Amino acid sequence: MGDFGVELARLRARRGWTVRELARRASVSEGQICNLESGRRNPTSVAAAACDAAFGAGGVLIKLAETARRSAPAGSPVEVDSLVAGYGRVLEELKDIGRSVGPRFVDASLRSIARILTDTASHTEATRRDEIWLLASRFAEYTGWMAQEAGNSAEALRWTDLAVSWGANGDDETMAAYALVLQS
Repeated sequence: MGDFGVELARLRARRGWTVRELARRASVSEGQICNLESGRRNPTSVAAAACDAAFGAGGVLIKLAETARRSAPAGSPVEVDSLVAGYGRVLEELKDIGRSVGPRFVDASLRSIARILTDTASHTEATRRDEIWLLASRFAEYTGWMAQEAGNSAEALRWTDLAVSWGANGDDETMAAYALVLQS
């Protein structure tokens, strides 16, 4: 099922909620939602219950939170493998949603997860940052594509530029070649 943060992001993406919307519905701060989704913080029982109730998740988030609190010591580093695999699955789900119902249903989720990933990369040990930057680059690339589909060429170019920059942060120059194709 995945860890708490990834499941939280997956549920949020499925509903097309922004971080702000989930924070409002769960009466939890936006910063706390970002910290939970990125894996920088383990959920308290109160936050887990509030998020579970906001989604009507039937206790799934509460159980994941209990597991997270038992298995990870306070202040432990981000679990990169879990984060990259989980958000990789979320990206594929968002692509499916984008293909079937269009850009406006995925835009907010794509943007907020890209922000979470770039913020997380700066808090991750140097030897593992590349993986997070590369995933952030994939999110930015798809966000740009969705902006193009929505008819916003300027926003599409801005996200493509971010994809190139973040790809370079992850030591992958192929995104730069891809951007040249898009811009021509």
